Amino acid sequence: MSLRFFIISILLCTVLCWLAWVLILLRINPYDAGVIGFVLFYTSLFLALVGTFSLAGLGMRRICKRHELQFRQVPVSFRQGVWFALFLVIMLFLQSQDMLTAVNVFLFIMAHTVIELFFLSRNGKAPKI
Repeated sequence: MSLRFFIISILLCTVLCWLAWVLILLRINPYDAGVIGFVLFYTSLFLALVGTFSLAGLGMRRICKRHELQFRQVPVSFRQGVWFALFLVIMLFLQSQDMLTAVNVFLFIMAHTVIELFFLSRNGKAPKI
């Protein structure tokens, strides 16, 4: 699969996920839908954010790291897009449950940092301290 085809397919899927999220937002009554409505809301938002952040990260990497092969930048931007989308969706869910505190945000950021450093150290690109 070529990089151009991959980017176009991710862009198309991302647009469809955003449309699904807007449709869910406008058409589903959260008081009547129950758990299914919330699962659809958070799942469609998560998938839309993953696609958006992955494409944005890939675009930034293509601009900033022109000397690297582009297909090697795709897994890193996708992984970071998933983490950032997961962060936002979890924070949004915690806020909806009135459980969002600075401690929760700090712990999630620290856990994300440790996991990202693990992935970077596996590739030999960890920052030297």
